Amino acid sequence: MSFENDWAATADLIHEEAGSLANVFGRLRSALPRSLIDDDCWQRILGESRNLPAAAAASPFGFELPLHIPDAHADFGVTCIVGSLTARVLGEGDPVPEEICRLLGRLQRMIEDPTSRARTVVGPITMLEYDVWSSPDGQVRVPGVFLYPVNQAILASEGKVGSDKASTLVNSIAELAELDEPTSYGEQAAHVFNLLPPHADLRGVGAFLGRRSELIRITPMGLADADELDQFLSALGHDTANRELATSFAARLAGDDSYDYLGVALDLGRDSVRNKLGVAFHPKRKDYLKPRPLWTPFIERLRACGICDTNKLDALKVLPSGPQTYVGRNGRYVLVRGTQHIKLVFKDGQLDSVKAYLFNVICALPGR
Repeated sequence: MSFENDWAATADLIHEEAGSLANVFGRLRSALPRSLIDDDCWQRILGESRNLPAAAAASPFGFELPLHIPDAHADFGVTCIVGSLTARVLGEGDPVPEEICRLLGRLQRMIEDPTSRARTVVGPITMLEYDVWSSPDGQVRVPGVFLYPVNQAILASEGKVGSDKASTLVNSIAELAELDEPTSYGEQAAHVFNLLPPHADLRGVGAFLGRRSELIRITPMGLADADELDQFLSALGHDTANRELATSFAARLAGDDSYDYLGVALDLGRDSVRNKLGVAFHPKRKDYLKPRPLWTPFIERLRACGICDTNKLDALKVLPSGPQTYVGRNGRYVLVRGTQHIKLVFKDGQLDSVKAYLFNVICALPGR
């Protein structure tokens, strides 16, 4: 099954059947334990997702779960592809906040401008991240936005060509966020990119518009292990305490059955790479979608570190994974889901947070 080829057809069917994304989320509630997302938070998620079209469920969407605290809070994210039904509905306004309409309009003009270098670098896939729990009233006026390159990754092996692409990608998100001196962020991105080992790559770059932040998030991927993480962060001149703690955890959590590669989340300012550091632990690509207890060894290593709420780890370990078939008015659908990655965040030489990221996508099955 090719989800990419089936997105448009599925989007039409889901949109006709469910209307809003909240109605799709309602079908998922029974599979999300209240120890991970409590009823109060779930109502906030439903309230925000009522402003989004059900068609968004035909592209990847997911939930961000903090594991280091007992509070069962979560944020969520959806994919918006330029030119898709989701993008068209969001661009029409009501009930979508005007800020989101303007954001998507700027993005479409950027990648369709024949004179813009962004057109050859910035891909059509955008992730919108909704910080529903951290918003004072649970209402997200402007979500965070992540852009992805054409072909979804810029390979470090591309050398100077790749660093130019990385600079353009980051310049583009800085322009989209309407930050001052956007090219200065691109210069920082090129510097980071040039320090990556040849087998690594750069994927999403983001701006957290609702947080009124002037930082750009970049996410290099493909570091092999704790040693390679240490070499990269040392070359970057990253905060020593953060680096030593991060590499220590990467080593403690390692194992043949634990994680396959590491990703790094870095925040770029206009003049420097900031010291906050995220280290994401990934299984083999797409293995997280298979119906097997992929994360059990890693979760048990987390438990041994004593850094997570044990009830949440228990719930995460038994979360459904892989494909599940649903029957709707318009036919049969398959929901594919899994824990995509788990991230440890370090700040000021201390562990700041641990988060799990749940992946979901729905595809219509042939025949109605």
